[in-house]
Amino acid sequence: MSAPPHGEFASLTPTERKESGRATAAYDQDTDIRLLTAIMSRLQNRIVIDVGAERGSFTRALLQAGASHVFAIEPHPVNVAALFAEFGADESVAVLDVAVGKYDEPATLYLAEDKTGERPDAYHSLFAFDETPTLRRVGEIQVQCRTLDSLVRDGKLPAHVGVLKVDTERSDFAVVQGMGHLRPAVIMLEYWDDLAETVGPGPYSLQEVVDWMREHGYSTFAAIKRNDEFEVLQINNGGTRAGDWGNAVFIHDDFAATVSDIVYSAAAEAQTRLVDQAKMFANECRNRLTVIDDQQLRIEVLEHQDAERVLARNAAPNGELTADAEEDVAANSDGLAPSLSESAPYQTTVEKVAAQAAQEMDATDGGPALIELVIRQSHMLDRIEARLDEATQNYERARQQVQLEFQGQLDLAQRLQTDAASAAAARLAVIEEQQRALEHYRFWSFSEQLRRFRSPRLGTLYQYRPRLLSIPERYLQVPKLSQSAPLLSIVTPSLNQGSFIERTLKSVLDQHYPRLEYIVQDAVSSDETPLVLERYAELLTRVESRPDTGFANGINIGFSNTTGEIMAYLNSDDMLLPGTLHYVGAYFAAHPEVDVVYGHRVVIDEYDADIGRWVLPRHDNEVLSWADFVPQETLFWRRRIWDKAGGHIDEAFRFAIDWDLLLRFRDAGARIHRLPRFLGAFRVHPHQKTSSSLQDLGTREMNQLRSRVHGRVVTDTEVNHALGQYLRKHILYDRLYRLGALRY
Repeated sequence: MSAPPHGEFASLTPTERKESGRATAAYDQDTDIRLLTAIMSRLQNRIVIDVGAERGSFTRALLQAGASHVFAIEPHPVNVAALFAEFGADESVAVLDVAVGKYDEPATLYLAEDKTGERPDAYHSLFAFDETPTLRRVGEIQVQCRTLDSLVRDGKLPAHVGVLKVDTERSDFAVVQGMGHLRPAVIMLEYWDDLAETVGPGPYSLQEVVDWMREHGYSTFAAIKRNDEFEVLQINNGGTRAGDWGNAVFIHDDFAATVSDIVYSAAAEAQTRLVDQAKMFANECRNRLTVIDDQQLRIEVLEHQDAERVLARNAAPNGELTADAEEDVAANSDGLAPSLSESAPYQTTVEKVAAQAAQEMDATDGGPALIELVIRQSHMLDRIEARLDEATQNYERARQQVQLEFQGQLDLAQRLQTDAASAAAARLAVIEEQQRALEHYRFWSFSEQLRRFRSPRLGTLYQYRPRLLSIPERYLQVPKLSQSAPLLSIVTPSLNQGSFIERTLKSVLDQHYPRLEYIVQDAVSSDETPLVLERYAELLTRVESRPDTGFANGINIGFSNTTGEIMAYLNSDDMLLPGTLHYVGAYFAAHPEVDVVYGHRVVIDEYDADIGRWVLPRHDNEVLSWADFVPQETLFWRRRIWDKAGGHIDEAFRFAIDWDLLLRFRDAGARIHRLPRFLGAFRVHPHQKTSSSLQDLGTREMNQLRSRVHGRVVTDTEVNHALGQYLRKHILYDRLYRLGALRY
């Protein structure tokens, strides 16, 4: 929080100020903007996507802070018109009048009315909501909802951006879940926890977002939490309580070390502001207590004078005081009640009002009820003062502790940055520390090691700490091929995998297989991919860059230009292991009855380090009815079975395309063998399709295939039961391999 609010805005809580947003820039979110723009200043890529731009307050602030380009996305027609009116002539701003969510689908935009009349341009939402004391629903319009992923694929948004800011009133989490390949360096989204008087219950919890973001490469975040008059900035703490609201700023693991000092500085500054605010409240309370003390003293003087008068009347012959007696009573009270101006060190508005009240009490000779009220107030404020003194001391101790922690964290961040720049091994350790979720590294107790030793590893990507990928010497001793060696056709579909595609190409080309058709089908990448492909163009059979309708469509286009007897496709971030092509070619030549082969899998990270192994039992056709454990990057098949199974990849699928293909191979009578060798390496990294789509799209498509095979919906219990024997075999094979009894 910046300075405490002034004027009529001062009477509102931060939650109410959120609703009255035009009173301050960007709806009283100065801390959020300062943090976001400070982080952006460290980024080379300063392109911003502003989802839920409303009338452009954040867009304006980010441009002023140095954003190179802002894509302002807003579905409400009135707000869109305002955005075009302000930014239409600005080449650095592109306005997109669409709604954004988790899926590409028609949607309803529910229109809201702020009952206070302060913000007619806000609170419209893709989520239906109940009326609150502040908001009511006043209508709805039909809109087309897009995902960030599809907007990138359509060329409406760039594939690489520095900042994604989301404020869509209830659907922020859905927007992020639909970003697909897009991986901004920084993501800011809004959350709240049960704001009953304003926007109602939160549609998701901050902890839900934190868990999902961690799985997708965003382990570090700062949560700005506001509640009533107070604001804090907490690092990596997803807990909230009723009344909390604010923004969470997530930093991709690749950039966390670069900006960690900014985040910890912001947290320390927020803590200092909180302490200062507590001191302000404590001082104000003390000032008011001073006034109350003066009032109480004057009451005591009045009571003393009344007592003196009673005594004097009792002593007088006729029961009445003479003028001299009145002077004596006044003289006896001198010194008991110093004037208000002398005793009150502060002349605030509150004190002036209190002084006036004291004068009125003097003039009316006091009153028992008023005296009793003031006494009760005094006692109550005594207790408040004691509690505020205690709170101030606690805040001071907390501030000192935060400063110590901040210095320690700053030192740690500086060491991480130094390590990251010094050597690849140290850099790997930094990324490992920040990128892997905690569950990936619970390996080190004996009981945990024993449990993992006995558990299936199929489906587990992070199995152990990254280590050097070791290839058996025999893999490099390629067999001699006869003149009848089969022609191998490999297609690599590509879209913005410039960081990895050269390693993919080399893993194929460096094998020097004599009869190879290698085609790269690029979907108009906007990163360094075109430069890489240009360097390797002479070594490739065909390179084409053209728009496609998706991953499967790119593969089909590539295969349409091949003639080889043996076919395969290799993703642009995966690799073949040395000697694989000669081994597979020789096997097909020696076994003409076999239609499809695959092998064991090595799992690697973005630095080619070995992080896991999938050792598979012999092939079981029945298992394909329930799950697909076949490593796609190791899969090769004959063209005859390809043609018999339809001669295409089913473009209706985006995730489970290889499982669908295997089921069609099986149904066409294919003879499928698992080869006793590691053939390929599957890469795990934050941008890949598999991990970012698995939770939603993958689950739907896998259930669709199971229903197709069995003619009904099957339960998880049925699936687990059907796979039990196969997984037990896998555990045996895996255990024997790790013990050295099996050599692959």
